[in-house]
Amino acid sequence: MKKVLLILVLFFACKNTTAIAQGVPDTLQYLKTIVQNKSQYIGQPFSKLLADLKIEIIYFNYNISPVPYDRSKERSSAFSFYFPARNEDFNLAYPFLEIIWNEPLNALRSGSIYDQSGGRFSSEARLFYLSGIIEDIKILE
Repeated sequence: MKKVLLILVLFFACKNTTAIAQGVPDTLQYLKTIVQNKSQYIGQPFSKLLADLKIEIIYFNYNISPVPYDRSKERSSAFSFYFPARNEDFNLAYPFLEIIWNEPLNALRSGSIYDQSGGRFSSEARLFYLSGIIEDIKILE
């Protein structure tokens, strides 16, 4: 029984240390280096940034156009590297990496993917965002 308990504790402890296990002890500091070096990603597809990331995207959120008459355009997206288990811990999902797209994406499609996955960065979400061209990169703290 003690062995099972120890294994469970180790499993859950390791599950939340993805960034540390890949050599990124401070997510915010790592994201700041991405923003400092954003010139190598601007004008490139999101797939380039994804290939270079040393931490795994867990959660995404799409931001529809601020223009009220055209809610079908996604001007920017936010990506998080932690997803809280409880709604009251949602503030722990920060920091987000915000990507502003050169050409707006289809917000109806990203909204559908978001609804199906509960905001998780699923393989379908990954495929959807891969070809988006990056205009700018910011951190939302």
